[in-house]
Amino acid sequence: MKVIGGLLFLFGAFSTTDVAFAVEYRWIFAMGAGSESAQIENSAGSQIIISCLSGNQFNIPTIDLESKKLSKSANQSDLYVQFVIDGKNFPVSFKQGRAEPGSRNRDNENANFITALNDAKSKSFTAEYPDLQKREKFSTLNVRDAVGAIVEGCLNAPIENQK
Repeated sequence: MKVIGGLLFLFGAFSTTDVAFAVEYRWIFAMGAGSESAQIENSAGSQIIISCLSGNQFNIPTIDLESKKLSKSANQSDLYVQFVIDGKNFPVSFKQGRAEPGSRNRDNENANFITALNDAKSKSFTAEYPDLQKREKFSTLNVRDAVGAIVEGCLNAPIENQK
């Protein structure tokens, strides 16, 4: 009887309700194959990747966005995104999920967003999709280490301050 009681006690100890742990989504930095990248994934599984390829004729990083809050067709079409960092707006235009350097306006959009992200004081920032009436949040945990490396290593072109 004591054996059965002991087994029931052990079974009860291991079958208690699961403990929920808060997940901290952090920016990560990676280097390899001639590129540097900073990446964040949020709780919905959406990702932002800021990359700087060596040999790029522009010193402006590329920004990739894949939102799980948007349909596949919305992710693959032209998309206007309003990033809100510390209460300020930073618009970026994406074509098929990517904001590439090329024109002065696109270069400034990317550079302003990346610089504001590197300097962020709040714990998170928002990506708003005005045409689709949707938004989602991303963390700024570890942003200065990851995005700061991109700013230092790649983003050395003049930046026009947003007013």
